[in-house]
Amino acid sequence: INCDTASVGLCEVVKRVAINRAVMASVANRNIAHDHYLGKFTDLVQAANVSNFLVVALDTVTGGYLEKRGISYYVRSFKTRTGADSSTTDNHATSALKFEILTELLTIGVSVLLSDVDVPIIQNPFGMLYRDADIENMSDGWDDDSVYGLVHPMEVPNDTGHGPLRSLRYETRNSGLMYVAATAEGLRTVKILAKRMASEAVWDQSAWNQETFRAAYDGLPVVGGAYVRVMNYLCVLNTKVLFKYLPKDNVLGDPTQFVPAMAHMNYHPEKEPRMAATIEFYGLQGHPKDA
Repeated sequence: INCDTASVGLCEVVKRVAINRAVMASVANRNIAHDHYLGKFTDLVQAANVSNFLVVALDTVTGGYLEKRGISYYVRSFKTRTGADSSTTDNHATSALKFEILTELLTIGVSVLLSDVDVPIIQNPFGMLYRDADIENMSDGWDDDSVYGLVHPMEVPNDTGHGPLRSLRYETRNSGLMYVAATAEGLRTVKILAKRMASEAVWDQSAWNQETFRAAYDGLPVVGGAYVRVMNYLCVLNTKVLFKYLPKDNVLGDPTQFVPAMAHMNYHPEKEPRMAATIEFYGLQGHPKDA
């Protein structure tokens, strides 16, 4: 829908690759359009048979790279909040553009599994999505309490007349890997975030958690109102789970007995060697074909 007002090439590529009105998408510019990052990531996507995949290229150089590799894409350039061109932005500035991209994709009626490119794809991730909520999101947590929430008792003075107070605490949800359904609530949420990214100096992950889990604030009457499901932290690994906790478990740490869907290299700055270690551990074919 709405293809008469969509970006050039957007509807064309989505109609070609979408399955059940859903795509997996990533965002890239020339800073990562090389074999070490984007090439390795797209090879893993293809090896996992994720055919409904596309890349939003932020410049023609990246588009040309994807064209040579046979990856579905469309080119979309942006200006960041500071006026910088999206073709040369760093990881954080590029990440802030994802909500504008999500807005465009959801507006044409397609749901999106949006992934950073530092995420080895081990098996097709669509098999682990429930798709019963407006948003499904990976967690930075490492156990049931940190992922799904811990009821934390709070001490209060005895003379207040109040009973015990409690708060729900959980680890942040990661904005580098999320599924957003093409619903009114999903679209409204990403529109709010796109507006914030364009006007505030705020980290996209902080704003993402605020808008998906916090009630209306500062006199702002509009909230997204999205229902949010947290992804299983053993289906979608973060590197704290992968490198700290899985090796201690005889079953989960054995790739012949347990295989997750994805692993986000989020906790560690040395992303490339961590990705290489993950690829080797799970026996993946993640080496660029033209390297």
